[in-house]
Amino acid sequence: MRRAVRRWDVVRAAVVALVVARCCMPLARAAPVLHPDMGVLESLASEWSEVNGTSTWSRGRDCESMALVRCDGDGHVIALDVVYDDSAISLPESITGFSHLTRLSITDSTLMDSLPSALFAMPNLKHLNLSHCVLSGNIPDAVGLATGLQTLDLYYNQLQALPASLGNLTTLTHLGLGRNIFLGTLPASLSRLSSLMHLSASHNRLNGSIPQVLSNLHRLTYLDLNHNKFSGSLPAFLGGLSSLVHLSANRNGLNGSIPRELGNLHRLTYLTLDDNKFSGSLPASLGNLSSLVHLSASINDLNGSIPQQLGNLHLLTYLILAYQTLSGPIPESMGALTNLEYLNLKFNRLTGTIPASIANLTRLTETSLLQLPCRVNSCCTHHTH
Repeated sequence: MRRAVRRWDVVRAAVVALVVARCCMPLARAAPVLHPDMGVLESLASEWSEVNGTSTWSRGRDCESMALVRCDGDGHVIALDVVYDDSAISLPESITGFSHLTRLSITDSTLMDSLPSALFAMPNLKHLNLSHCVLSGNIPDAVGLATGLQTLDLYYNQLQALPASLGNLTTLTHLGLGRNIFLGTLPASLSRLSSLMHLSASHNRLNGSIPQVLSNLHRLTYLDLNHNKFSGSLPAFLGGLSSLVHLSANRNGLNGSIPRELGNLHRLTYLTLDDNKFSGSLPASLGNLSSLVHLSASINDLNGSIPQQLGNLHLLTYLILAYQTLSGPIPESMGALTNLEYLNLKFNRLTGTIPASIANLTRLTETSLLQLPCRVNSCCTHHTH
């Protein structure tokens, strides 16, 4: 019995000694994490020494503590975002060393020199945003190498030419080209962008007819052609783009009648055609646009009466048909637009009296009512809500 007790004492003493020894041993330091892209980061940091945040790109730091970058579980850089930096920087060839990079965004900065062709050959690049970067010249033909690209944003630059190689980007869903100085017309190769959902080409110098190539973009939900020099008619094929939610073509030189085929766009919520040379009457088929929230077609040469069918647009909040030669009475059906908040019909040739149903539009602001053509009936100056 005594021997058993002694053995237990020995075991217990050994366990205590082991615990004490482990507690008293100095803790070993964990080895610093070696990021596989650390060499590329250091090279880029030396090129961008004046860019805020690059000083955090140093060995031994976790990716979470580094500014401007995001990494995957293995430490590869998969996203690089530089925003609102006053520095004038270039895109060195070394940036292509990020073999796992999926998103590159440099915005509100000044990019010097041209874009390296190797940039577009990066195998995993899916999102490229170089907006507000004072880029000039042409988009390089090498852009067609980025065949995995899904979004491309080049807003607010001084770019002038659109290469045919854009048509190689068949996985592209978003193409932002607004606020540049692009000349000519949209390249025919864009017809191959069958995945495209968003196309913005506003505030450029594009001219000629709105190209037939757009008729192939059946997934398009957003089309903005504002502030260009397009001429000719608004093509009827736009009515076949049944996924469209937003269509705007303000401030061009478009003429002829507004095509009745637009009435087929049942998902459309936003339609603006202001400041063109459209003539003829508003098509009654616009009354089929049951999802429409915003309709604006002012500063044109439209004539004839306001279609009764516009009263079917029960979701409409914004209606502007000012500055043209619309005639006849304001239709009684306008009183059914109970969601309307802004109504502008001034400077037309409307006659008769304002219908009593207008009193149903309780969401209209006083300012909106004052836009009614007061020569029709002086009562319009007395409506307040």
